[in-house]
Amino acid sequence: MIHDIVTVCRTYPQIVIFLALALGYFIGRIKIRGFNLGATTGCLLAALVLGQIGVEVPGLLKTVGFALFIFAIGYKVGPQFFGGLQKEGLHYLWISLVVAVTGLITAICLGKIFGFDQGTTAGLLGGAMTQSAVIGTAEGAIKHLAISVAEKATLESNLAVAYAITYVFGTAGLIVFFKLLPGLLRIDLKSQAKKLEQEMSGEMKPKRVPLFFPGTTGSTSALTVSRTNG
Repeated sequence: MIHDIVTVCRTYPQIVIFLALALGYFIGRIKIRGFNLGATTGCLLAALVLGQIGVEVPGLLKTVGFALFIFAIGYKVGPQFFGGLQKEGLHYLWISLVVAVTGLITAICLGKIFGFDQGTTAGLLGGAMTQSAVIGTAEGAIKHLAISVAEKATLESNLAVAYAITYVFGTAGLIVFFKLLPGLLRIDLKSQAKKLEQEMSGEMKPKRVPLFFPGTTGSTSALTVSRTNG
């Protein structure tokens, strides 16, 4: 019976894809002490396990699926990205460059030290940085390598496996870093949260009052508008 199920999965790989999505969302919703992996990490782990039965996904399906994934990420994060550029875009730009260059150099050094191939090193970079765009770039580069088709398939497989494994640690590491960062910077999150709550609720007068109309303060303008409407 198990052999028949494996045969059906290999014949129709789309069944395995949708099964990985369903299991991934279920795994991602499980909370342990308030921490959950999330849908992305859950799907990666489920796909990593189901992929052990030797399912070969058609190239067209892989391309369309990856394109939809990148589109969904851009559709969700795009407005926040351009909104952030309007405020402190230069600072975010420098931070992005430092993080990207540091991650790239670290991945290359680790690949040289441990003897990883190109696919594993690229997957390490993409998963640790939680950047899915690395997968598409690496797959495009692997296709242009002067090696055999079997070697290209091996590199692509190592790329996906390394990405799925390191993505978990990349996500967890970021959470741990955010937990340790307030202590390193000596910031009391509780007091800062209460202060922000008071400012947003109007209990505390902000340091800089926004101007509703030129030459007037916010409180004066609001009072004038209320008298006019009254």
